Amino acid sequence: MTSESYVIERKAIDISGRLGSLYDASYDRLTNNYSIEASNVQILNEPSICRIFSGDQSIDLITYLREMDINDDLRQSILLRMVNPSGVSSLVNHNQPIHANIRFLYYSYRSKEEELNFTAGKLDQIIRLPSSTRATHMITKIIWGIEILCIIPISNNHSMKTIDNLLETIFNRLQNSRGNIHLTNIEKRQIDELINVTIYSSETCIDNPNTSLLVVLNKLNDWQKYTNFHHPLIYTMHSLRWLNNNDQFPVTYNLTDQIRYDVEQIQTFIIPIDTSIKDVQQLLEKIPETFSDPTLNQQWTHYKEEFSTLLETYENCRKCLRKTLSDIRQNACKSIQINKIISDPRYSSLKTNFKDFYQQIHRWFSKMMLIEQLINDQIQYVNILDIIPHEHSFMTMEDIDAILKCSLTNKHSSVILWYSSDHLKRRKPDKWKEIYQRLIIEKQKTTQETSCIYVDFSPCNKKLQDFNVVQLPIELTSKLRRDHPKERPLPSASSPTLHRSTKQRSLVSSLPSERKSSSVTEINVLLMGETGVGKSTFINAFVNYLMFDTLEHAEQHEPIVLIPVSFLITTGDQFDECTIKFGDVDSNENYEHQGQSVTQQCKSYVFNLNERLLLRLIDTPGMGDTR
Repeated sequence: MTSESYVIERKAIDISGRLGSLYDASYDRLTNNYSIEASNVQILNEPSICRIFSGDQSIDLITYLREMDINDDLRQSILLRMVNPSGVSSLVNHNQPIHANIRFLYYSYRSKEEELNFTAGKLDQIIRLPSSTRATHMITKIIWGIEILCIIPISNNHSMKTIDNLLETIFNRLQNSRGNIHLTNIEKRQIDELINVTIYSSETCIDNPNTSLLVVLNKLNDWQKYTNFHHPLIYTMHSLRWLNNNDQFPVTYNLTDQIRYDVEQIQTFIIPIDTSIKDVQQLLEKIPETFSDPTLNQQWTHYKEEFSTLLETYENCRKCLRKTLSDIRQNACKSIQINKIISDPRYSSLKTNFKDFYQQIHRWFSKMMLIEQLINDQIQYVNILDIIPHEHSFMTMEDIDAILKCSLTNKHSSVILWYSSDHLKRRKPDKWKEIYQRLIIEKQKTTQETSCIYVDFSPCNKKLQDFNVVQLPIELTSKLRRDHPKERPLPSASSPTLHRSTKQRSLVSSLPSERKSSSVTEINVLLMGETGVGKSTFINAFVNYLMFDTLEHAEQHEPIVLIPVSFLITTGDQFDECTIKFGDVDSNENYEHQGQSVTQQCKSYVFNLNERLLLRLIDTPGMGDTR
């Protein structure tokens, strides 16, 4: 079954079209703005169109355009940004969440219909067309009027039933009114109490989407009455090929059901990506441009560059889809080309990449806010991995506690250590806030200098069962310094990312412990190989091997990422390439320069396999580095 016709109808997104204007239906845009005097003008007395529908977070914004009579073809063009949304179609740019407590009020008033009289094959008697044009159709009929879309959130302070009854009353009056809409004082008060209402309409009526609903209803009579507010609502267009009886003009639509099915796959591909991009952009708007911590600034720059790269790849994909859709509409290519584009290895992973990036930036944002809060309150942030070279070296909490006390001492002031983690912070938010306030008060009222240090156990949640506050008086601090004068000082970095010691001697092995045998066998393994062979990946794999007893155990948990890695794998029957990334930003791991080693400098990683055996893996830059 085909849908072939020389007449098409489109909602007027670009309202500058007039009778005689030329239209490229393959891109859904005006190409030449001619204006011919109407042969027939008819005043319309039909009832206004009014609709109320509820929000549903499972429905994407582009789908709501159906409620405003925007057909499938035009929605596809809007989705791919072949058409710039305006008026009520600007709904697709709405940046607030849509949920069940949202109501949509759509109103359309049609004032007149103007039309051209013509004879097929004799169009040159009316208008002289350009010798070369991309246009496929000419506007031969226009319906004028106004239309408005109101997005109304119902807050928890309002009764859902009361607001629905109010909107039903407005709906009935709008549908039957061609003049003033009478509202009672109670109704005016109820309408005025509605907040965060968004209005979409043409600029002839509304230039501010934050205009109140009450103002819109009060002005509706003037907008109906005065024609200077009216604009094209619907274009009816005839094919230039038919009008001129000339095959030199582009062919008209000939879309089979199979072609339409293939075209619909664009929406399935695009919408999840657009949703993730919108989520990321909303999150990025909350992040300040600069931070007090240099490491955070470096990470912020990296994330912005990564997002920009993803957007560039996505835009290249959209360009391919736009060109292909235009060609399909002109019968210049087969619809299977769409599937080839969205399954291209460069683009098939975009959905996952944007979703993963959002989760990554969301975790980083939460940690960044915590670090900035701590810095502002003069509390030092320390990642447990800054002190313990390897969080999964099977150390007891007593060992970790001893190492922290030795490392985080200060001979000039007493020290308060607060052991915490993201998991505990989420599970016990009230207790977390209570401890935080107590530390602030303690710091303010103390007569001696006190250093407060927040020790973040998030990378090894299992080690920390509950919050713990450890106080180290100056006397104890001095004693610990005397007992262990060679212990490593506190690193200066305050980043939430994973940091590793570059020293050959690990703090784990140098800390005296009564429970450990004085005879410890150390095995040093130097990993060497060409760039990209997988030395860092091997270390990550070894850590996961030590941590998890079975494959099923590993699959039920997040992988442990000691060293950030990035590598390609092939998936599926078509062996599509997919980039796998694990870990956060690390200045020692650089993926940006092809041909150069990812690992920049040698690093050692120490594992206490048992009380008598210590294994040190030494990671090295790859051989064959083009530098």
